[in-house]
Amino acid sequence: MFALHKGFDSEITPIVRPRDLPARAAIMGEAAVPDVPAAVGWMILGAYALIMASFLVFFARDMEAGLMVAISGVYFTVYLGVPAVIFRTEGRSGDVDLHRFLKDGLNTWTGHVDGHEAIVQILLIPAALFIAITAIGIISIVVS
Repeated sequence: MFALHKGFDSEITPIVRPRDLPARAAIMGEAAVPDVPAAVGWMILGAYALIMASFLVFFARDMEAGLMVAISGVYFTVYLGVPAVIFRTEGRSGDVDLHRFLKDGLNTWTGHVDGHEAIVQILLIPAALFIAITAIGIISIVVS
């Protein structure tokens, strides 16, 4: 019924059991951020620390708001702590120094990016969040 071609009923592929397969060598995966220096990670940490400081200064005026800022601090710790632990256990990320990164830049899927441009792109959102939270905090103090 399925033998429309002579090769279908004459070709049989032998089944190979897993124990008959040759042993494979262990392969180390690609580093998560092999060409981004650790200094950039510290810059990101600093930017988010500024955001948390802005929350503390402008919004922790009573007990309920202070509790919300404390919960945000826990999220902040987890948000930045988990990647830090992963990168520490990997041991191959952040090997590049900042001067070399700024000089050589970064290769991405869409092409080459200058080091200064890469840092601006990486820090743009945290810096914009800090500016927005600070502006909202100042407005809330002026209005109240």
